[in-house]
Amino acid sequence: MISNLEVVILANLLERESTGYELTKIIKKSPWKTSHQQIYRTLLMLKNKGYLSCKNVYQTKKPNKKIYSITQEGEIIVSNPKLQEAKIKSTQDEANSRLVIGNPQYFINMHSEISKKVDELTDIRIVSDPLTQLAIDRKINLLRADSEWCNHVVKILSNKIKAAA
Repeated sequence: MISNLEVVILANLLERESTGYELTKIIKKSPWKTSHQQIYRTLLMLKNKGYLSCKNVYQTKKPNKKIYSITQEGEIIVSNPKLQEAKIKSTQDEANSRLVIGNPQYFINMHSEISKKVDELTDIRIVSDPLTQLAIDRKINLLRADSEWCNHVVKILSNKIKAAA
């Protein structure tokens, strides 16, 4: 199977061939977060796997460009039905570990940070293309669910502290 970043790169190359620089700009505008180093490493891996081809375009007074395009093998891998199988991740994150401590302050702070992030994403969403808006909507909805959960945790932990006192 291929990684999520590989899927993102191949999907963008399905639309049109691009340089690594162009792909980096496109991906940086999307909700997908990665570094340009990861993109270039992944382009090389995809090329080595035979999912991409690369042609060098020589330029005068500028560095040469590498233009990547998806191969037939790349198109086959992107259309693989296994990529359509939904997977629900179970996470062991920081918030779950803080439950053991039993102090509500972490969750009060988490709620505050979530509110800031939702506001930030809402501003970005306004100027985004429709597919990016959908991805941002998903992030916002997940953050709002976490926010509600934080409120619930604070209520339970606060009641537990009151009962112990």
